[in-house]
Amino acid sequence: MSAIALGAVALAAVAAALRWLRVAQREHYLAGSASRFALRWWFGQSQNRLLAVAVLVGLIGAFGRPIGAVISAVALLIGPFGLSLFGKAPGPMAWTRRMRTLAAAYALLLAVAIGIGAALGEVVVAGVVAAAFTPLLVDAACALTKPLEERLAERFVDQAKARLASVHPTTVAITGSYGKTTTKGYVAHLISGSKTVVASPRSFNNRAGLARAVNENLVPGTQVFVAEMGTYGPGEIAELCAWVKPRVGVITAIGPVHLE
Repeated sequence: MSAIALGAVALAAVAAALRWLRVAQREHYLAGSASRFALRWWFGQSQNRLLAVAVLVGLIGAFGRPIGAVISAVALLIGPFGLSLFGKAPGPMAWTRRMRTLAAAYALLLAVAIGIGAALGEVVVAGVVAAAFTPLLVDAACALTKPLEERLAERFVDQAKARLASVHPTTVAITGSYGKTTTKGYVAHLISGSKTVVASPRSFNNRAGLARAVNENLVPGTQVFVAEMGTYGPGEIAELCAWVKPRVGVITAIGPVHLE
C-alpha cells in the first residue's frame, strides 16, 4: 500500500506543478499570484471546497495510514475543478527559457521538502504536503528566480533604451484592464496611412516583452511606436514609462480585473 500511496502522491505532485506553474506564467511570474489564485480556485466553488476538505482529511490521515495519502492525492489530481492540466484556463503553458528556469527552481524546492520528509521518516506525508501546497512552492520559486531574471533582462532593456533614443519615435503607450490589444491595432492602422508605425506584438506588454519588441522591430525611420503596457502589480506601468518615455498615454478602461 505504501508503494501505491507514493505513486499516487508523485502523480498528484506532477499535476499540481503543471497547474500552478501555468498560473504563475499567466500572471507574469509575480510571486504570490499562484497562492492568491489557489485560494480563489479551491474556496470559490462548493465542489472545490469539498475537494479541499478531502485533501486536508487525507493529509491528516496520512500519518501512519497510506490510504490517507491516496485520498489526498486523488483529490489533488481531480481538482480544483475548472483548472485543467492542459486546458485553456488560464491559458496553455509555453515552455520558454524562463518557464524552464522556474520549473527547475520549483523542482529544487520540492526535492528539499521531500528530503526533509525522508530524514524524518515521513516521505509520503512530505510528498502530500508538498503537492497540496504547490502554489506556495511555485511562489517561492518565483521569488527565488526574480533577481536572476531581472539581471538577464537588464541588458536587453538597456539596448532598447539606446535604440529608442537613437530612432526617437513618437511613442504612444496603451494600457487598461481590457481592450489594449484592439486599441493598439486601431491606432497603428489609422496612423500608418501617413506615418511609419511599429506596434509591439500581441502580449509583448511587460518589461522583457517591450524590450524585445523594440530591439527586434524598431528600425531607423520609424516615426511612431505604439506600445501596449500590461500591469500585474503596483508600480509596473511607472517602471515601463521610465524608459519607454511615451509622449501619448491611453487608458482603455479600469475594470474589475484590476480591483486587487
